[in-house]
Amino acid sequence: MTGDGGRQLASAFSTRCVRSLASAHHPWPLERLAPLIDLVDHDAPLAEAFDAAYRVLCSAYRCEYVYTNALVSQAPNGSDADTNVISGLRLFVSIADIVTVGDSAVGFEVKTDLDDFARLDVQMLSY
Repeated sequence: MTGDGGRQLASAFSTRCVRSLASAHHPWPLERLAPLIDLVDHDAPLAEAFDAAYRVLCSAYRCEYVYTNALVSQAPNGSDADTNVISGLRLFVSIADIVTVGDSAVGFEVKTDLDDFARLDVQMLSY
């Protein structure tokens, strides 16, 4: 998969796209959904298209969403203490990709080979 194709699929998993889908007052973001819809039969539910796109991302375009989703799905869900998962939490001058909070708090900054590492030193100090 080319970088542009992966980037197009990943854009459908963005907060902006999901909010548009959930809103009663905004049209569907068809330009972001078209690459997903092309992966399934024309009468398949949108959920099936998202599932197909996620499988493609996992196998061919390891973007931040894939790793963040893996972290969230593996976070402990209330053993002795409830654990909450927060995304996009501002910490000093940075924004942590994921923070898990239970008996203690752990911040995660997801970096892939698609990222720029220029801010990493500041992010490490912030967390």
